[in-house]
Amino acid sequence: MTSSRCVRQAPQRLRDFSRTTTSLGIIGHWVGLAGTMAPIVIGEFITDPAKRWRAVHLAAVGTAVAYEALHTVRELPLVRLALHVRSARKTGRKC
Repeated sequence: MTSSRCVRQAPQRLRDFSRTTTSLGIIGHWVGLAGTMAPIVIGEFITDPAKRWRAVHLAAVGTAVAYEALHTVRELPLVRLALHVRSARKTGRKC
C-alpha cells in the first residue's frame, strides 16, 4: 500500500496565455481587443446599416492583417537564422 505522498505527479502544464513566449505579447493582446471591440464601437458611431456592415468587415480584415504582420515580425529572425545555418552547412563552415 502506497500513500498519496509517495506518488509523484507530473507538474501541471500552464495554459498558453500564461506563457509570454507562446503568445504575441501585449501587442497581440491589444490587436485582439481592438478586433473584439471594433463592432461595438462602430455600431455606436455609424447608424446607417450598410455603412456599419462595411466598416465591421473592414475592421475584421484589418485585425487579421495586423495579426499576420505580428506573426511575420516574430518569425522573421528565426527564418533568417535557419537560412544562415543551412548555408553554413552547405559550405562546411561553422556559424
